[in-house]
This record gives sequence, C-alpha cells and structure tokens, in this order.
Amino acid sequence: MGQDIARQLVTQLQNRDAEIIEVDTDGVYFVVPSGIGTEEDEHRFIEEVSGELPRGIQLSHDGRYRGMISLKAKNYILIGYDDVLTVKGSSLRSRRDERIFRSFIEHLAHLLIDGKTEEASADYLSLAARLQEGQIPPKHFCRWERITEKTFSNPNLRRLAAAAKGGKIGEKIAVYQKRDGSLARIETYAEDEDRDYLLRRLHDMAGRFRSLFGDAEFRRLFPLVQKPAEEQLSLF
Repeated sequence: MGQDIARQLVTQLQNRDAEIIEVDTDGVYFVVPSGIGTEEDEHRFIEEVSGELPRGIQLSHDGRYRGMISLKAKNYILIGYDDVLTVKGSSLRSRRDERIFRSFIEHLAHLLIDGKTEEASADYLSLAARLQEGQIPPKHFCRWERITEKTFSNPNLRRLAAAAKGGKIGEKIAVYQKRDGSLARIETYAEDEDRDYLLRRLHDMAGRFRSLFGDAEFRRLFPLVQKPAEEQLSLF
C-alpha cells in the first residue's frame, strides 16, 4: 500500500469514527464504528470507504477478530471469534522460546485482550511459584537446538558445544540451563535446573507486553520473582 493511499484510507476511516490500531504496508487494522455489529455491516462499511479512494483502489475485508494487541509495527496478537490466536512478530515469538513460555504468552494474551489484568498477574505469580518449587517438568522448560558446524567452531556457542558433544551435525537436541550456568541435555536432567534463570525468562516474557502498562503498574502486576536463598549452614 502506498503511503499516500494509506494516509487517505486512515483519514476516511477516522472521518467515519473508526478507531485505528495499526497501519502497515499490508493494510489497516481498526475498530469499526459503533452501530456496525454484523459481518455484513462490516463489508458494507468497507465498500463505502473504498468508494472514497482513488479509482482503481479496491479495499477487501481480510478478516474480523474479537480482539487485538498491537505492540509495535508488525508485532501483534489477534484473537478470532473462534478463540484461535494469531501471533505475529519477532518481539512476540521465537522458535527458541521454551514450551512453557510460549504457552504463557498465549494465555496472557487472551487475558489481556479481555481486560483481565489482575487474573493475568495471578497466573504469572502462580507460574513463578511453580518454577521456584521445581514443579515444571523439564520437557516444558528445555529448548531445542540443532547441531551445526558452527556449534563446535563458534566460541560464543561453547556451552552448547559441550552439551552437544558426541552428537551429529543436523541432529536436534533438547537442552536446559543448569544451576552452574552450563547447558545439559534433557536426558541428563537431575533436578538441577537454574530456577533463577527460568524466573528471569518468565519476567522477560511478560515484559513483551510492558508497553501496555505504565512502569509502576507493570512492576506491580509482573514483579521479578527470585528463588529463595539457600539456607546457610550455621557456624555454631
């Protein structure tokens, strides 16, 4: 979409009391004006707006959603009326994210779209407590890595190289961070995961939604939780 046409489209939508959420090269996400309740109404509205644009420019209705969280350009979450979640953007998802945190992001998005911030906070603190107490199975907090030639040649991958020792190029392995900071294969798990690291990861995942809150409110809802200090042996 050209910039001039995009500006015209935004103007036409705003003139009709639509609330703009995000504009990019693919189109515009917006909240329809009050009084438009059905999908048929939405198509009619799009046709009216399209009629005000330059000849040859035709808008299409590419989808309707129950809710949306837009964090920055091309980084957003959509929830359809069927409750199916669509996550777009590198700031929200990564193939290296652990399973437990991918699930957390999706669950948190549902709650935040529905305005259930206190429930989102309670679920965050509940997951933090389970991480603190070692109640999460390793298959949920490990991450998958593919062994490549760089695994053994790149000095920045020394920890992964140690865990991958004996593996074959192209093999995928599941690894987790141990309390001493090293990486180990999930097959060797001995209840020795770095829980402080996992708690920081949880906080970082919640932080992907930080822009939705003021700093003080975010810290209240999603504080950084730390593992209780180990009991010190008495000298007496």
